[in-house]
Amino acid sequence: MSNLRKRGSSWQVQIRPSGQPSITRSFRRKSDALEWGRQTETEIDCRGLHPSRTSLDHQTVGDLLQRYRDEIVVHKRGAKKERYLVQFLLNHKVAAYALANANPDIFRQFRDDRLREVSNGTARR
Repeated sequence: MSNLRKRGSSWQVQIRPSGQPSITRSFRRKSDALEWGRQTETEIDCRGLHPSRTSLDHQTVGDLLQRYRDEIVVHKRGAKKERYLVQFLLNHKVAAYALANANPDIFRQFRDDRLREVSNGTARR
């Protein structure tokens, strides 16, 4: 159920689907706010869509790792070693999963696969 409230000169709609982050948007007219709230609730109920999750369906864990490698790792002192580790993850099947489908089981499987190849200490690091 959407929650509508007046905030200054605008109308704010907040939708809180269970088990998902809340969605908030502001409008100048009350009628626009009510219409958007109904439409968004219908999309969530009927199609199972959540506006913040739709972009996660198109991005993979590998995309996130590549962005991390290109934007963050280059500024680290141990960039060479970190780049090697990220590249290792990119070559593993875990990188192909969509972020929307990423769950602890996937990473648990990666850990178990890694433990078959290396010792516990190496896998932890």
